[in-house]
Amino acid sequence: VLRFMMVLVGLTSSAVAAEFVGIEPLLGAFLAGLGLNRLVPNEGALMERVDFFGNALFIPAFLVSVGLMFDPGVMFQRSTIQLAFWLSAALVIGKVAAAWLTGLGFHLSWAESGLLFSVSIAQAAATLAATIVGLEIGLYGDEVVNAVMVVIAVSLVATSIFTPKFAKRIEVTST
Repeated sequence: VLRFMMVLVGLTSSAVAAEFVGIEPLLGAFLAGLGLNRLVPNEGALMERVDFFGNALFIPAFLVSVGLMFDPGVMFQRSTIQLAFWLSAALVIGKVAAAWLTGLGFHLSWAESGLLFSVSIAQAAATLAATIVGLEIGLYGDEVVNAVMVVIAVSLVATSIFTPKFAKRIEVTST
């Protein structure tokens, strides 16, 4: 219980510290998670508790807060749909180009480059945090936020579809 409380204190205090210095609390908690990663073994009671708590409380709260940002009136406007299309296209083209160039540079097979693309296309926490910060400082409006939500959804669907397909094609070699 003490270790679990230390993990929660670390995550919440880093979120508060991040907000205090002017960055999104989500990024502070993410950085704390990276720091605490080595201290929480993957197989163990502490990881089970952290996993349960995250799945039962944090993820639903996060999804509700994200859902509150949607404006259905703006979401289905032609300009928002067009912006979402172009942002999604730019994301896919950029990730395909990066995976292809990396594959060329490291002599990867087509399946390995495809897997690299599929695991790197997912956009969620950092994209959302950057979007929220941009909205809060007045850099852009509801149209961009709603379009970015579509981009996030497209990226998550794409990674869910393509990762298993490319992973099956990877040859496992023993060394």
